[in-house]
Amino acid sequence: MDEVVQLILIAHRGNLNGRNPERENTPKYIEEALVNFDAEIDLRFRNNSIWLGHDEADIEITADWLFKNGSKLWIHCKDIESILYLRQLDPDGQNLNYFGHDNDDFVLTSKNNLFCIPSKKLNEECVLVMPEYFNFEYKNEKVLGILTDFPEKYSYINENSVE
Repeated sequence: MDEVVQLILIAHRGNLNGRNPERENTPKYIEEALVNFDAEIDLRFRNNSIWLGHDEADIEITADWLFKNGSKLWIHCKDIESILYLRQLDPDGQNLNYFGHDNDDFVLTSKNNLFCIPSKKLNEECVLVMPEYFNFEYKNEKVLGILTDFPEKYSYINENSVE
């Protein structure tokens, strides 16, 4: 029997069923999402501190918080300083999975995961990034995971998997 591989569902900024700008990128919201999903966060480095925030450094966090949740975090470094800081914190890349990008078709994370925008070239090594932004309807493409504001919408995929 073939091994069933669970699709990694990643809550964009902690969102579960659509955008929630008031709560996005807050530790409590992200921790709530981590109960059932992985989560993508936006990280900035300012004044020798790390901060959550998409457009600004909004909420200061600690390295301990990152490491406590690190196995399920996908860390979007919003500036080069945050990438350099994470490389220093986790030099062997075993604990934190981080990346930087802007408008790329694909990007490689520190743990060698591929983040890919919807295209005809998706494969089982790709994390499908924000299909809703591209009006892309997921139809059981073979992908590693999906980063989305709607991870609960895709929960059925893993729930219907049988071993």
